[in-house]
Amino acid sequence: MEAVNAVIFDLGGVILNIDYLATEKALRQLIGARSEEYYQQSRQTALFDDLETGHIQPEEFRRSICLLAGRTLPNEAIDQAWNAMLGDLPLARMDFVKRVAARHRVFLLSNTNAIHKAAFELIAEQALQGPAFDDYFEAAYYSHQMGLRKPNPAIYRYITSRHGLDPAATLFIDDNLANVEAARQAGLQSFHLQGELLTAPLNFLI
Repeated sequence: MEAVNAVIFDLGGVILNIDYLATEKALRQLIGARSEEYYQQSRQTALFDDLETGHIQPEEFRRSICLLAGRTLPNEAIDQAWNAMLGDLPLARMDFVKRVAARHRVFLLSNTNAIHKAAFELIAEQALQGPAFDDYFEAAYYSHQMGLRKPNPAIYRYITSRHGLDPAATLFIDDNLANVEAARQAGLQSFHLQGELLTAPLNFLI
């Protein structure tokens, strides 16, 4: 890779462990077999996109899930199913981020939503026992707060422009190939993570 001055990390599947199949299974139990028409790891309908861009709020999302299920469901049951994918936050990865931050400017860019964000904050608080998760980064960006989600190239340009980053000297790390390719189209260097973040090809960052 070329010289890197800044690193943008994805969250789920890079720093936070994610099990998409757990949510697919949980939604199937709530909605039925047709849930696969609405949400899978590889694709999702506008309902989920709108939640991730903040165009709808959790209350509307929950009402929509009830309509899809054809019955009234407790908010807690919906949130539990939707949050089923969220795993643990390995401290070794946070240490890696901290070591990268000692040499480079570091940022976070995550496709997420208000329901997941609230649940993740509890996971991070319990794991870190002190420093706030966002404080590990110069700035943390969440799609539902930005009104944009990856792989829209505009989301990468927004961050590089706002922070005066040279795209060609900025490395974006994500486990989703479409997001990685979009970052490249926006002029960033990018790394498609397939496995563990603490991998040899990224050792040059520390």
